Amino acid sequence: MKKITLIAFITLTANGFLTAQTTFTNSQTIMIAAPEGSAPYAIKSADLDGDGFKDLVVGTDTGNSIIWFSNDGDGNFTQETIITSALSRVVDIELVDINGDTSIDILAASFGDGKLVYFANNVANLGDFGTEQVISLTVAGAGDIETGLINDDAFLDVAVSAFSDNKVVWFSNNGTGVFGSENVIDNTILNPGSFDIKDIDNDGDLDAVISNAINQSDTPGMNTSVIEVFFNNASTFTKDANSVTNDKDYIFNVAFEDINPSDNTSLTTDILASDLFGDLYHYNKNATGTYDETVISTSIANPASIGFYDLDNDTTKDILLSSGTFAAGNDLVWFKNNGSGSFSTENIIDNIQSNAYKLTVDDFDNDGDLDIATATYSGSSQVKIFNNQTIVLSTEDYVINDLRIYPNPVSNELFIESTNNFNDKFIVYNILGGKLLSGTVDSEASINVSILKKGLYFLKLEGSSTTYKFIKQ
Repeated sequence: MKKITLIAFITLTANGFLTAQTTFTNSQTIMIAAPEGSAPYAIKSADLDGDGFKDLVVGTDTGNSIIWFSNDGDGNFTQETIITSALSRVVDIELVDINGDTSIDILAASFGDGKLVYFANNVANLGDFGTEQVISLTVAGAGDIETGLINDDAFLDVAVSAFSDNKVVWFSNNGTGVFGSENVIDNTILNPGSFDIKDIDNDGDLDAVISNAINQSDTPGMNTSVIEVFFNNASTFTKDANSVTNDKDYIFNVAFEDINPSDNTSLTTDILASDLFGDLYHYNKNATGTYDETVISTSIANPASIGFYDLDNDTTKDILLSSGTFAAGNDLVWFKNNGSGSFSTENIIDNIQSNAYKLTVDDFDNDGDLDIATATYSGSSQVKIFNNQTIVLSTEDYVINDLRIYPNPVSNELFIESTNNFNDKFIVYNILGGKLLSGTVDSEASINVSILKKGLYFLKLEGSSTTYKFIKQ
């Protein structure tokens, strides 16, 4: 038991984990100034400045810019800098360590000038980005980007769709951000609009699913939109003998997703797809080698981006869907995963946006559940943050007049002060409830937390029902 006398009377508000219903609140709306902020389209999240909190990066279409917004640790964002305004139509970005220096870089596809480029993060001064580094200048209609280990080395490669050149290509990385020449995944699909890569046949390499964005009324005499799977064999891609589908109209988004992990078919994953005419599809390959289609009913008139995340913290991934329509109606909805590949009817998150083409999901406020950020393409040039209420910190506060933990944020030693006795055994948890540290508070009434990475953590003292929140910096 420890007892430390306080010099002054201290009041501490300590936050406990409280479980609530899975709802979302629009916690922040970020207005992006023109001209750089015009028509925000691409949006991704990652910790760019090394403070343990997930930041946002937005690419604008008509604004031709990449802008990053820093997170203050509570899920509030402030515009930091404009990375570039020299690209023509930024339609996709990825946030990954592309040059192997442990910092998160920014990859970008520039549709208007056919560029695939990246901006290196300065590892010595995180959040300070260098000038444009070219991967390719000849990706006509550069669109979706995916990254992964496509060949047999250990370095992150980059794939991109060339909408105007009717192909999807990839570039091999030597590990330092230097890339080789173009390699083709497929050049048979007209106007590929969306694709994904994942090892779906458990052979250790990344396969591809590709869809195209054809509207029959705009292309008389042309085939309708298709979805095709390509299997990777030693970096050579071969189309599956059976198409996933070949009778759709303007598919906007396609993705590999493991809808039902207990399904032991030859493929380890399923396919989700949306089109801009009101449909959301789930495909899985059956014993005959063809693909079964299930339509998931949605009120969204023009389904756009699909996400597959555990939104309600029940260990199963749910479906998140945004809208590409510029009209009244629902703009962001989610479908609870009921298990065994079935989903609930949709739950509405938002109905006041316009053209929320793309989204990103992360725990922005560090409370242990996943939040959502969307970009509003038309009219208002906004980024909207939707805070998940599944786990609520400080919805009900515990006021403790006899205990203090400090400093907070902490670098190395976390101290405890109290006017009363407290039990000296402790446990430190991460935001997902995983136990990271445990032991006995030392003779100086301190806990060494230097081995923890930057981020949010929770302290429990034996015999106390209170959970104390602290930030490791």
